[in-house]
Formats: sequence, C-alpha cells, structure tokens
Amino acid sequence: MATKKEENIDNKKTTVKKRVSTKNTSSKKTSNAKESVGEDKKTQISSKTSSTKKVSTTKNKVEPKNKEKSEIKKVSEEAKTIDAKISEDNVKNDEAVLEAKAKIVKTEVVDSKKTAKKETKPKKEKSKKILIFIIFILLLVIAGLLVYLFVFSKNDNNKKKDNPSNPTEVKLPKPELEDGERGKLGIDKNVNEKTIDKYLGRKDAVYRDMRMLEDPGDYEAIGGDRFLSGYIKGFEVVPLPYIIPVTNLPKEVGYTYNGTTLFFKKSDGSYLPNYEESMDIIERLFPKDKTIFLMCGGGGYAGMMKEFLVANGWNQDKIYVVGGYWYYNGKNKVDVPKNASGNYDFSQVPYHDIDFTDLKKIEANRHNTGNITKFYLEDEYYESNDETFDNLMSKYNNLYDSYFKDVNWDKIDEKELEKINDEYDKEYNKLVDSIVDYIHNLIDEKKTFVLGIFNDSGCGNPDTSVSHQAIKYAKKNNVYFYETSSSILDKLDIYYEVQFFPNVIIIKDGKVYTFLDYLSEEDEKIFDSEDELINWINKYIYMSK
Repeated sequence: MATKKEENIDNKKTTVKKRVSTKNTSSKKTSNAKESVGEDKKTQISSKTSSTKKVSTTKNKVEPKNKEKSEIKKVSEEAKTIDAKISEDNVKNDEAVLEAKAKIVKTEVVDSKKTAKKETKPKKEKSKKILIFIIFILLLVIAGLLVYLFVFSKNDNNKKKDNPSNPTEVKLPKPELEDGERGKLGIDKNVNEKTIDKYLGRKDAVYRDMRMLEDPGDYEAIGGDRFLSGYIKGFEVVPLPYIIPVTNLPKEVGYTYNGTTLFFKKSDGSYLPNYEESMDIIERLFPKDKTIFLMCGGGGYAGMMKEFLVANGWNQDKIYVVGGYWYYNGKNKVDVPKNASGNYDFSQVPYHDIDFTDLKKIEANRHNTGNITKFYLEDEYYESNDETFDNLMSKYNNLYDSYFKDVNWDKIDEKELEKINDEYDKEYNKLVDSIVDYIHNLIDEKKTFVLGIFNDSGCGNPDTSVSHQAIKYAKKNNVYFYETSSSILDKLDIYYEVQFFPNVIIIKDGKVYTFLDYLSEEDEKIFDSEDELINWINKYIYMSK
C-alpha cells in the first residue's frame, strides 16, 4: 500500500503535469494563432501581390516598369516587417512559456520545500522527544547507580566496622570491667559476647576458650552446659583446670577436675610450676606479645585465667575476658556435632591437649624434700585436744543424719521435703563457714599444726584413708592433729597449694610446709603403707615433748 507521503508526491506531480500541459496547450494555441496571423498576412501580401500584379499587368500597359518595381519593393519591405513582428511575437511567446515553466518549477520547489518542512518538523519533534526520553532514562539509571554505590559503600563500611577484612585496624578499647556480678568474674564492659565478632580474626591476637571438653562439674544446675557443645569460630580450647586448680565454684556445680595441674597457687597468692615445662607451655599458648581474648562457658574460668596470667607478668591491658559462650548469639557460632551414639564428636574442635605424661615434675616446689628441719607443734597440741574445733566437726559429720535419718522417703510430701532441705542447707553453710574461719584464724595466728583432709565425696573408704591413718597415729602418741573434709579444703586459701585429697598437710608458722602428693612417685608408697606414712610424719614432726 502506498504511504500518504507517496500519494502526496503523486498528486503534486499530477498537478505540475497539468500545469505544464496547460502552459504547453496555451503555447501551442499562441503559436497556432501566430502562424494563422502570419498566414493571413502572407495571404494579404499574396493577394496584394496578386492584385498588384494585376494592376501591374494593367498598368504595364499604361505605366512604365519602374513603378512596378517600386511597388514590389514596398510590398517586400512590408513582408519583412510582418516577418520580423511574427518572429518577435514568437520570441516573446517562447519567453513567456519559459517564464511560465520557471514559475511552475519554482512553485514546485517551494511546495516541495514546504512539504519537506512540514514533514521534517514533526520528524524532528519526534526525534527530539525520543532523545529527551533516552537522556531521561540514562539520567535515572545513573542516579540509581550512584544511590546504589553510595548505599552499598555505606553498608560495606558498616560491615567493615563490624567485621572488617583487616580487623587489626579496629582500635581496641582499654579493658574495663562490667558492673555487678559479671564484673566480679572479670568480664569486659566493651569487648564481650555482644561485640566479639568485630574483633575476630586479628593477626595481632590469640583467642582461647578455657573450658574442658566435658567438665565434671554440674553446670546444668546453673543453666549452663558441662559439655563443650559449641564454640566461637577462631577460638582454640585450652582447659583451665589443667593449668591451675579451680576452686570457689557455685555450690550447685560442685567439684570440677581436681587432678594434676601445670601450676599450683600458694596461700600468699603466688603461683609456682609443678613441671619444668609448665611456663614454656603457657608462653606458647598465651604469647605475651599478642592481645589475648579469653572466654569459657559463663565467664568464671576466663576470669581466673586472666588473674593467673597477670600474676605471672602478662600485661593486663592486653587481656580481655570476653565472657561466656552460653550467652553468645553472634554469627560465628560453631556447633559440635554428635555421633551415631548421641555423644559429642570433639574430633574437629581446635583443642590443645596438655599431656602430663612426659613432663618433668618439680618436687621441691610442691613441698620440702631437701634440707628438712624437724620441729615441734604448738604446745597445746601435746597432751590436749581442740574441743571447739572437734565440736564443729562433730556437728558437721552428723548434720545430714540429724535432718534426714528419720525421713520416710516413700511417703514424704514434696513441700515438706523442700522445707527440710532449706533448713539443712542453712545449717550446713553456717557450719562450713565456721570451720573455714577457724582454720584461717590458725593460719593468721601463724600456728604450727597438722591438718588431715578426708574425702567426703563418697569415693573410697574414709576409715582407711591416709588422713584417718595419720589421726590414728597422732592420738596414739597423745598429739592433736586437725581433721576436716575435702569440702572444707575447697574453701580454704591453702587449697591452691595443696589441691589433692585425701591428704596430710603440715603447716609451719601459718604456711604450708609440706603435704602428700599422690601423683609423686615418692609419695605414692605413703598412700599404700601405714608404716611409710608414720615415717613421713616423723621426718618432719616431733611426736612428743
């Protein structure tokens, strides 16, 4: 189908052709008219010539020939004049035709220009609109891109602040304790479970989790977990109970590991190594030139570790107690899987095992094995007893029976049992505090005495323990030895030095002089033989005045 544009062009061509045809027809008519006029004139001339000839013929007879020539010449001149006029008229007609054609061409050019302008104008306007639309879209895209880059850059900066690609660039705040109970555990106010994620991955730091894989303590009783069921990515596990003895745990937790450790704590608060390699192991696991992040289950073990490190020369401003894994909800939590038996599979846990098998024991630090000076006890311990202390221990030993001996466990009401438990706990805590205070007073008064420790955790037969054997020997010689339970020892300051039970501890002038170490090959035979125990006591103590 022809477009409107093509139809317009055809119409215009037709119009021009008609105009040219009209002009040509007019021109032909004009030419024909001119030819007709010329013919008429020629006819007139011819007729005149004819008549002249006739006249001439007549006059020939009458007039002379020269007159005839004159007439012919005149007619000839008139004919020339007529031809000249005809020629001039033809020229004028041709010029008129050319002028008409020129006007038609000019009109056609003007019309075509107008048409072109009319066609070009909307075309230009349309192109202009399209161009404006394209520019607008491009501006929108550029603006959107700039906004995206700005937001992305801002978010990326925030992410870098929270978890930067180079965390070492994040400035660490100076260690500052939290308020309340968490502060007492040593947990930091600024670097803790909520913020630790942004401090992970530092090349200038080490990350240590102080829990055991499975702790003997009943941490479920305080809402925790005795198993290392998970950890924070980047932290490596180093069990605190293998480094120093752990004491003063919540009553609900009970006892944790009480075996051998790398160090022991003396009554004056200082720490001494149990093995020649002890300090090397600590310096390897806790480099002094690094920032140290410590955590555990609830925060207690981590706080104890910082206290130990600071006491041994580490910079306290480079050690952060992060707190407890139990309270961590960040994105770097790693759950420890369970095997088919339902037990935790610790094979993938980053764990530093402290193997005591090949370590060299330092006997002299635990008790005096070198030059021994035999000494006397306080005068009151010969031929007499400390009845006040004996009464306290008698109440302690019989307390449980006094409350629960007559209880019918099959019929007792829950509320009634709870009431009895509460009363027992109050009396028990009161007695324990009294016994602990009593022994601490002896130490503060710089007394010299012997203290036997029996195991009241239900392990072994207390009648055959080394403590009871020592008391039996002392009574036979009318010498008074104190005896208390492992639960009391756990709350005494000297526990950090002694750590083991059952035991016999010799205290001279208010300080631990020596004690039995069941991990020592030398002392092992003392635990197995009453005679060896008696020989060991007589090596240090005069058993009579």
